[in-house]
Amino acid sequence: MKVAISVGHNPVRRGASFAGRTEYGLMASVAGFVIKGLTMLGHEAWLIGSANLDSKIASVNMQDFDLAIELHGNAGGGSGSETLYHPKSKLGKECAEIIQYEFEHGVGFRNRGAKEAWFQGEENGKLLAWCNKTLTTALIIEPAFVDDLDDLRLLDLHADAIGGTIALAVHKCESILTRKSDD
Repeated sequence: MKVAISVGHNPVRRGASFAGRTEYGLMASVAGFVIKGLTMLGHEAWLIGSANLDSKIASVNMQDFDLAIELHGNAGGGSGSETLYHPKSKLGKECAEIIQYEFEHGVGFRNRGAKEAWFQGEENGKLLAWCNKTLTTALIIEPAFVDDLDDLRLLDLHADAIGGTIALAVHKCESILTRKSDD
């Protein structure tokens, strides 16, 4: 299986920050372990550059990926993980549910659920671009809240386990994704 991995935001616009840590920096660390885990499980894992979002999406759409994931850290009060998918993507929903199960049972993060990728939760509003404009099944994985001390501690101490959990969950999605039918 061929998987595109993107780290949300970029080195200049680093996303949420808390206690001297940035969303981009934390998720870049996790991404390295996701790539390592997927490679060890026999998959092709490609890191999509740190350009702007439209460039990342264009890069994914030019290649034949089975899955595209973007890693983000949540913020704004709360704790736990959630995985976002396009509301019309049955494959995305199934994979998001597997990922959430693995986060809860593998790492111990609070399971905030697999959710439709509406901008700021506004159902029937604007869809998040990564899930809406990417031509393959696309997910936004938010393993933790970067402004929650317990989640931040897990990210700091166990980025390898978090990345490995994502890799294992994606591996478990292989049979779902090879159906390639999202009707």
